[in-house]
Amino acid sequence: MPMRDIFKAVLDRPFARYATAVVVVAASFLLRYALVQGLGLAMPPFATFYPAILLVAFLAGLWPGLLATALAVLAADYLILPPFGFAIADFSDVIALVLFATMGVLICLLAEGYRRSLLSIAAYKVEQALWVSNEKLDVALASMTDAVFISDAKGQFIQFNDAFATFHKFANKSTCAKTLAEYPEFLEVSMADGQLAPLEMWAVPRALRGETAANEEYHLRRKDTGETWIGSYSFGPVRDHEGAIIGSVVVGRDITEQKRAEEALRKSETLYHGLFNSMNDGFCIIEMIFDSAGKPADYRFLEINAAFEKQTGMHDAVGKRMRELAPTHEEHWFEIYGKIALTGEPAHFLNEAKALNCYYEVSAYRVGKPELRQVAIVFNDISVRMHTEEALKRSMEQLQIFVEHAPAALAMFDLDMRYICASRRWSADYGLGDRDLRGVSHYDIFPEIPERWKEALKVVTRKTAGACRFKRRCGVRVGQL
Repeated sequence: MPMRDIFKAVLDRPFARYATAVVVVAASFLLRYALVQGLGLAMPPFATFYPAILLVAFLAGLWPGLLATALAVLAADYLILPPFGFAIADFSDVIALVLFATMGVLICLLAEGYRRSLLSIAAYKVEQALWVSNEKLDVALASMTDAVFISDAKGQFIQFNDAFATFHKFANKSTCAKTLAEYPEFLEVSMADGQLAPLEMWAVPRALRGETAANEEYHLRRKDTGETWIGSYSFGPVRDHEGAIIGSVVVGRDITEQKRAEEALRKSETLYHGLFNSMNDGFCIIEMIFDSAGKPADYRFLEINAAFEKQTGMHDAVGKRMRELAPTHEEHWFEIYGKIALTGEPAHFLNEAKALNCYYEVSAYRVGKPELRQVAIVFNDISVRMHTEEALKRSMEQLQIFVEHAPAALAMFDLDMRYICASRRWSADYGLGDRDLRGVSHYDIFPEIPERWKEALKVVTRKTAGACRFKRRCGVRVGQL
């Protein structure tokens, strides 16, 4: 604490003020004695007492100043004016003493007037500063969208803004209840868990008990209108310079829409995660990693679903890089996903992942902001299908070789009577030469086949087994199905 404040705090006590008068007068007498007796100076009897009286009157007030004047008169009469004692030999000394006393009283009165003027000026400045402060507070409160209210120690609202009226569902600020005790008549308050809150658990009483809280959730209902809303309160006590609680300040915000949005988001996330983890297809979101040259070098798994591990055989992949899990993973995977991350163009493709010993059908597209370089991937293990198709392809190739070299005239057609394969004997018997018949319609080669035979062939192709013989117009048998 500064010395000035300490000195002022001492002089605020009555005993200290009067003690100051005694000490200062004594010091002034000792100063005169030292100057006269020690240095041999010729001094007027009251020279050191005038500043002493002025100092006491200015610092300690009127009555300590008058005490200092009386003490100075007694000291001068008894110790300075001859003869020593209270008897005065020279009448001029009596006149001088009376004049000194009179001047002392005048000095005290002038000093007191000056002190009062200073106090009045200080009080005016404080009042002006308080008025300016209140004006600024009013402007600040009016500009705030949150409800702000300040109470005294008895729960009376001494300051609140327009948002306070809106928050508590009043028509306007002038219709607001001004004391906390009025609010239970029309307002019901519950805690976040739905339990009804007694008045002592409301924000203002808690703050007046010295509690401080931020974003405390309360559920509110107007008993007269049935309106309900959710409020988030931050509050704390207001203390004076000695630390005593003299009021409270509370800030309230309507978070009803926020809570509804959070609940909708929670339900959406629950639905999303339920769908996400019930998918048969594998799903993941990756973050592409590029090298210094801008070439896709790796990717990191950010999110996976339950089918991911089943589809890939990779476990605990979240947060890990692909090259960390499968160092020999083919380069084309990184190139495809890198292009999607950079351009935003989705892709659908079939590809083999030899490092995982699987074939995948993949749909990939960019998600999030472009600078995040994130790609969502939906994929399905089609290894069984691909192996089956490969086996079927090999079987078909073997069958085509068998048919081509068969000693009899053989041909295979699809349901539209297009050639799948034919033996060399077939081509030779029907004069077709070395022509490649695959995919060619049988009716284009033999346009003379009548419609009734075509209809008969359709009937045959619908059956699992059967035969149909047909001849050329000359009577020679052309073939059998």
